[in-house]
Amino acid sequence: ICLVTAVFQSFFKVNNSFLMTSQSPKSYLVANLLLFSLIAIFTIGGLYIFDSVAGPLVGRLIATMVIGGWAYFRVVSTGGWVLNFALLRQSFEFNFFAFFYQLQQWLMNSFDKILLSIYLPMDQVGVYGFLTSCLIVIEFLLNGFYSSFSGKVV
Repeated sequence: ICLVTAVFQSFFKVNNSFLMTSQSPKSYLVANLLLFSLIAIFTIGGLYIFDSVAGPLVGRLIATMVIGGWAYFRVVSTGGWVLNFALLRQSFEFNFFAFFYQLQQWLMNSFDKILLSIYLPMDQVGVYGFLTSCLIVIEFLLNGFYSSFSGKVV
C-alpha cells in the first residue's frame, strides 16, 4: 500500500514541480490544499471504517490515487509523453545535487530513530518521534519558502 501511495504521490510531485517552474502559485496552493484535505478526510474515514492501522493507510492510498491520477493526466495533457534520453541524462546531471540533498533529508528525518532505538527503550523513542512530528510545522514552512524561491531560480 505504501509503495503504490508513493508512486501516485510522485505523480503529484511532478505536477508540483511543473506548477512551480511555470510560476502558477494559485494552482500550486489549490492542488496542495486539495491533497491535504483529501488525505485528512480519507485517513479519518478509513480509521473510522477499519478501526485499525489499515484504515489510515488505505485512506491515504485512495486520496493519493485521486490526486495523483488527476496530476498525471494534467501533466500528460499539458506536455505529452515523450522519452528523450539525452534530455533525461541532462536532467539527472542537473538534479543530482537536489537528489543528494533529499537523500540527506531522509537520513536526518529517519535514521535518528533507528539509532535511538539501539540505545533507548522504545517508549522513549516513541515520545521523541511524537515530539519531532509536532515540530513538522516548521519543516513545512521552510519547505514552502524553499519551493517558492527555487521555482524562480530554476
